[in-house]
Amino acid sequence: MQQERPQQESIFQQAPSPERQKRLEMAKEFFHKESFQLNAKNFELYGVWHKPETIELHHQELETAIKRAGAVVVEIGPDVIALRSALEGADLNEEAKNEINEFFHFYEYISTLAGAQNKLVINADPSEGEGGEKFFRDIAASNEKDEQVQNIKNLISAGLPIALIAFGLRKKIGELMREKISRRAFIGGMLGTMASGSIVSLSKVADYFDKQTDKFVGRKDNPLGQFLYNLQDYRNLVVPEALDDLSKREIKGPIVVIYGDTHRSALKHYALSPKERKLKRQTYLPYDKVLSPKMRMYKPDFGTTTGQLSWTEIERKNI
Repeated sequence: MQQERPQQESIFQQAPSPERQKRLEMAKEFFHKESFQLNAKNFELYGVWHKPETIELHHQELETAIKRAGAVVVEIGPDVIALRSALEGADLNEEAKNEINEFFHFYEYISTLAGAQNKLVINADPSEGEGGEKFFRDIAASNEKDEQVQNIKNLISAGLPIALIAFGLRKKIGELMREKISRRAFIGGMLGTMASGSIVSLSKVADYFDKQTDKFVGRKDNPLGQFLYNLQDYRNLVVPEALDDLSKREIKGPIVVIYGDTHRSALKHYALSPKERKLKRQTYLPYDKVLSPKMRMYKPDFGTTTGQLSWTEIERKNI
């Protein structure tokens, strides 16, 4: 089906500052909707910029989509309290924390909308769950000089972080690591360790490819195409397994997927390409071993006395 761009309506009565205008333009540019079917089930995939401006400009579209949804698939959440607690203890600068907090806030908003409509919320991102949380807690708790945290940060810079670190810090840490590792040593080390099949070597390969392709937006925009091999591609490959599972269930109404716009084209591609998905998954076995991806389904609950929204996990399944 043809890509649709949802209607957008400005809510501002006066000219915003240049910085705010830029953010508004980003919120418009990186907001798209695509519709497709799996096993005769309708899916609505929203690509978004996880920022407050997206909520301001597109809240009606998102609220309407969630209201008609049978279930909502999110990139993070629905309960981000534990992650927010870990973030508060992390040794990160305020700019990075603010950026990640905006990410948290966006999906808290989405989850609140879903909860108010009594919708099931599904998270199938492989960088969530126990594996991702352990990575994040290790980074938050370790001393900068510890060998363990240095190894973790090497993985972060090379393409094997959890979703939050990849989203908020990958570029900055990647630049730092490239200053410390000469190109010759980097390539030599990559070639020397590829045969081991270790996570570190695979991550270095991903980082090397990234440096050859400048900034990529989505699968179709990357000249490596099917050879794109990094955490983002792995996440885009795994999530459609959950979408396929959901398409075979008795869920009334379309399944609404809300993800960062940089994931949109790849999520749809892999969702509609089961054979490619199955074959390529075999090349990501080391990632499977570390992150052990699962689909988790939550239902909203409201306290009988406070009426406060909380979430109960009702299903967990390997994907």
